[in-house]
Amino acid sequence: MTNADELYWHQREQIRLQGDLDPLGEEVTPELRAAVTWVLAAFNEVRTFAFGVLSMLQEMFGNVPFMPGRGRGGIDLPGTLARWIHDCGEEELLTTLEAVARSEPSLLRTVLSGPVPGTYPQAINRVFRHQRFGFEMRPDGKIDRVGSPALHHEVVRPALARIRDPRFASAEDHFHAALDQFREGNARRCVHEAGSAVEAMLHALGYQGHRLADLADDFRRRSIERGYITAVAGELSNLMEKLYAFRSDRGAHAGKPDEEPVPDEYALLALHLAGSLIVFLADREQAG
Repeated sequence: MTNADELYWHQREQIRLQGDLDPLGEEVTPELRAAVTWVLAAFNEVRTFAFGVLSMLQEMFGNVPFMPGRGRGGIDLPGTLARWIHDCGEEELLTTLEAVARSEPSLLRTVLSGPVPGTYPQAINRVFRHQRFGFEMRPDGKIDRVGSPALHHEVVRPALARIRDPRFASAEDHFHAALDQFREGNARRCVHEAGSAVEAMLHALGYQGHRLADLADDFRRRSIERGYITAVAGELSNLMEKLYAFRSDRGAHAGKPDEEPVPDEYALLALHLAGSLIVFLADREQAG
């Protein structure tokens, strides 16, 4: 067994032991706020970012209650940031944590030891996991909403890694958009973007067709020509066609604005199906 294999099975076991198949919450609890404040204070001591972050927040939200103190401009910067974390809403909290990474990108690489070990994303994710908070920070500082930790680990992360290839730039844009829409609670738009990501992936790999269903047909035909068992090629193609039908029925252009909302579970299914297909297509392309 290779080191990579050992790491994979270790991570799988950790997922099982941590109960990551259980549902996650999205409530910003006092304990979560306190833990996040602790992490930010630790990193602010190494790379002072409070002023830059507060400036961003003031520009975005315009209602940051600055606390007087002996810091820059007569402001208690760490205290103001801590108070903001204590009082802000969920989306404001997530935006703040992303703003820290944008304000001080070196935190993405800076590794702390002691009470708050690891890089900034690692420390934030440790808090999220411990608090069972349904979000995860990427290595680049962007935060995604996580419906299922196990599937996020097994499907979403690998898909994101594979579409970094410049050839798949359009697929990357759509898949990131699907994740963003899922975080914002726009399930209908998430379904549409997930299907568009697979469509863009197939186009990038040279398959022909104007719609995802047509691309799936071309995939089936070429797969059989390459020696795939007809039934296997057909089933893979059917998965793509199901995503197309799913998107047509539940996607951004389906129905009217006052139509019944799309459940989050539908968006999550489309997101994970798209991620699985992206991983399969990229790996098959690499294998030749």
